[in-house]
Amino acid sequence: MSNASYLLARGAYRRSRLWAALARGRNRRWDGVRILGYHRLADPVEPLSVAPEEFRAQMELVRASGATPIRLDRALELLSTPVSGRYVCVTFDDGYRDNIELGEPILRELEIPATIFLPTAMVDGRASYSWYDEPPPALSWDEVRDVARAGLIDFQSHTVSHPWLTDVTADEALRELRESKEEIERRVGSSVTSVAFPAGRYGPRDLELVREAGYQAGVSTDRGLNRGGEEPWALRRTLVYSYDSRSDFQAKLLGIDDGPSPARRLLDRLGMPYRPSDATV
Repeated sequence: MSNASYLLARGAYRRSRLWAALARGRNRRWDGVRILGYHRLADPVEPLSVAPEEFRAQMELVRASGATPIRLDRALELLSTPVSGRYVCVTFDDGYRDNIELGEPILRELEIPATIFLPTAMVDGRASYSWYDEPPPALSWDEVRDVARAGLIDFQSHTVSHPWLTDVTADEALRELRESKEEIERRVGSSVTSVAFPAGRYGPRDLELVREAGYQAGVSTDRGLNRGGEEPWALRRTLVYSYDSRSDFQAKLLGIDDGPSPARRLLDRLGMPYRPSDATV
């Protein structure tokens, strides 16, 4: 099966799950913080990008949902105890320039705050997005500072060079976590309180390292809602893909796609290790 055919089949399968659950009326209401996860805003799209016009439509659905959009740093305060009310955080991974060029005007118009997780070596130009044959442009530090001063969007850590933390030593992982936090704080002048795990990969060791590096929270790609009053070291996210229709996105906002995938449930029953099927670059 080609990659395109696989993505189409996977999208159809996920939509069938979403709408079967919607027909049963499950999880139409929720209280907590839903963190939406994006990567690029681009047209033509790829699996981990969303077309700008679709992003606008999705943000309009967020506004119409009755949930309150808040920045992630504010969400961490709420999540220290069980959350009453519905909140949505918009986040972007990897620091692509299109997040600002195409995303910020939409966010500003709709008054929706957001967070961008930066791999600092990409911003420095010391590394590039190795998963692309022709890497797209990254944000520069000047652009990051200008956007941060405006206050709508803040910047948090995505490590230094975007390694899978589970594949490096504890010393290397801790260095990646500490140096990224320190550099963003030094260059931007604001506190870095959270880190998004590259590709969603983490283990128990990495959760402890996040705490040791001085963060208040880690952010995963595990699906679901954050209800508050729980350990904050692997907050859950609702990832958004190029193949999500508007009805898919609305169903995600309703919480119908929350919880582990069937693959994860099976591996849990078998006692086998799991790497998120929704893990991203």
